[in-house]
Amino acid sequence: MIIRRTPLILALCSASLLATAASCSPPNERESTVPSTHLTPRPTDAPILGEVSASGDCDPEVIDIDHRKPSADISYTGRPGDAIDIRIVHEPETGGKQNTDYGIRLDGGAMGWQIPSGIPNATIHEIVVTAVGGTGVPGECRIPVNGINGINGDETPPPTN
Repeated sequence: MIIRRTPLILALCSASLLATAASCSPPNERESTVPSTHLTPRPTDAPILGEVSASGDCDPEVIDIDHRKPSADISYTGRPGDAIDIRIVHEPETGGKQNTDYGIRLDGGAMGWQIPSGIPNATIHEIVVTAVGGTGVPGECRIPVNGINGINGDETPPPTN
């Protein structure tokens, strides 16, 4: 009798462990955030990228990097249907500028994204953000980065590690 119940007990224990492991695993950081139940639509005459500064800097309330981290972890907060293109121009140790591009699409009631690019801030020339779709006025801005060109435009050499 004990032998017949052992497979059933093992199956139940395994299912329970899998469910527990799945609930404890970290979410995919490229997935959109939980939708809001009280979401107000953006007016059609409002800029998708928020209040872009006179010098072209992005609105940090809409899109920015975590300046305390050594690499560009980009966060975007918007509205469902927004389509954002991000171009990171950087210079890896192997030399020569290269572009790393990301496309963000907010679907299914999502209001934001987080992208851990893994690109060291010190190697970045610029981050250009373009709103290409969604309700509102499309536009372009730059995320200030204390990288090769520095936040103030000073030439800072890439790391020599």
